Amino acid sequence: GKGSTSAGGTLTSLGGKPMNVRNLAMGLAASAGVGAMVKGFADAAGNIDDMAKRTGLAAEEIQGLSFAASMSGASIETVEAAIKKMQKAGVNTGRGTFADFMTAADYIAKIENPAKRASEAMKIFGKAGTQLLPMFEGGAAGIEELRAEANRLGLVMSDESVVAGAELGDTM
Repeated sequence: GKGSTSAGGTLTSLGGKPMNVRNLAMGLAASAGVGAMVKGFADAAGNIDDMAKRTGLAAEEIQGLSFAASMSGASIETVEAAIKKMQKAGVNTGRGTFADFMTAADYIAKIENPAKRASEAMKIFGKAGTQLLPMFEGGAAGIEELRAEANRLGLVMSDESVVAGAELGDTM
């Protein structure tokens, strides 16, 4: 019969030509792997796009800050919480959210007394501020170095790629 498996491990196609079951399975697995990669990209892009809308940061800024946070033992969720608290506290340089964050990072980094540094970080960023103290050690320049490293490593998608990935995810 057509469409059945023979004892030799082949599947007879509807056209009567034999297909190797192992090769068919490998092809299906590869297709599933590509599908998982596409879904992973779309999900990641969607999360970044959503965070950009919640914080006022550009997608590229979020990814760079995510890398900087992870290199100092924190997470991008902690950065997001800190930014929301900073905005609520009224920190506003008039140059945008990212500039506000970097200005505050420089301010915190310049405080020599550790207790005062922690206190000021909490005033500006809430409890997330103390979690970000290691990230603030080098001030804005230190954060910029880590963001540049993320770019060199190819870990940062362009803003356009993030938007396209988010749209792909919404379509899927």
